[in-house]
Amino acid sequence: MPERDENEEAVRNVEKLTDSEPVNGEELLGSEDLKRKLREAKERLAKEEKSTPR
Repeated sequence: MPERDENEEAVRNVEKLTDSEPVNGEELLGSEDLKRKLREAKERLAKEEKSTPR
């Protein structure tokens, strides 16, 4: 039997109870500054992945 992730199970239960769609972590960030920093970090990571030889 696969190990159950308690966080994922909790999210599924909340979605069922509230009849809501899944939420991305970015949507939970209240600050525009935090959203910008996350976007910039993702862009840097994507550039690093492209430039790293496999």
